[in-house]
Amino acid sequence: MIEYILVLLAIPLGVFLRKLTKQEEEIFLNWPYFPLMIPVLFLLTLYFAFKSYRIFFVLLFILVMIMSWAGSRQID
Repeated sequence: MIEYILVLLAIPLGVFLRKLTKQEEEIFLNWPYFPLMIPVLFLLTLYFAFKSYRIFFVLLFILVMIMSWAGSRQID
């Protein structure tokens, strides 16, 4: 149960990090940061969903945090 709460806490953390790093936005939204990390983390999350419960939730936390950090901005 605590895992679900921690995954939900990734959203406010991502929003906080987006506001904190407003000046560095053009750096981390360009290649090779978030555009490369999001598909890789998504595939790893899918793989570990059937292998390891703990690793799955850690990767899911990171993926949700990065998705909320990037926000609704266009990622090239």
